[in-house]
Amino acid sequence: MKKLIVPIIILMTLIACGTSEEEAQAIVDKAVEERVVEDQSDVNDDYQVHYIYFLASDTPDNRLDVNGWIEKLALKANADLLYWSALSPNSKGVGQQFKLDYRLDSKLDITFLRATVPEKTINSVQVPASYIFNYIRKAGFDNSRKVYAILVGFNTYEGNVKGGEAGTALMTVFIPAANSYSQDEREVLILHELIHSQGVGFTCGKRDIGQSGHIQGNDIMGENRNGMSRIIDEFNDTYYRHNIQECPDMSKSVYLTPTAEDSWDPYEVFCRRNTGGFTFNPEKFYGCKDSPAIK
Repeated sequence: MKKLIVPIIILMTLIACGTSEEEAQAIVDKAVEERVVEDQSDVNDDYQVHYIYFLASDTPDNRLDVNGWIEKLALKANADLLYWSALSPNSKGVGQQFKLDYRLDSKLDITFLRATVPEKTINSVQVPASYIFNYIRKAGFDNSRKVYAILVGFNTYEGNVKGGEAGTALMTVFIPAANSYSQDEREVLILHELIHSQGVGFTCGKRDIGQSGHIQGNDIMGENRNGMSRIIDEFNDTYYRHNIQECPDMSKSVYLTPTAEDSWDPYEVFCRRNTGGFTFNPEKFYGCKDSPAIK
């Protein structure tokens, strides 16, 4: 019955706003048809970022997975990264962006997932993102070749102060908190957490702060308001195109394109602990799937 009520409400709202009954019904039919609740068939088996719209059992459904809101934000943030990374000195004008998960019909693959527990339950733990990460893993979202970018329809108990959290190959953005930012800042927030999902900051980087996963100075990976910057490792000395021996470089992550010939997999390094030739603080292995360690 609940599945029928939401489309009816949307239909009545559209008609009340002046949309003809035929046009309103077509919009609702299209939205209902397009919503998916599981990862769709992939265009290829490459490493990818997969978006999830996550709600608790009592969270209002704003249908952000099918009305274009998430897709627009995800694509614009990725375009921003392409532009901003090209400005990094060692990039020499060549930018990179994340490989996104597309459906066979060329649309961005966004999964809708509603938990069986209320917001209160998720917020009863010290790190609510940990609960969410564990929940999606048990729901089958545990592909080691995917970063799961989870846009959550409610805030944590910290309110708008907490915009998002991340662990290796996982990230959350809390939508009400994100909506307290400007449009540009929301795009920065998405990228900040996605970059964290690559293991940044690296303790072997010159300006790495430590367990917070942030770096010193005005940078997209800076702390607090410094993290609203559009700068990608301005001095190439910490996490991006840094040329530091035996230290991970995000520009060579398998999740970025163009992909380096000597690319590396953050999940393999930080979760499976196959560090290869990298040498850095072993205590800073970020949470994998069910335990975020950076914010």
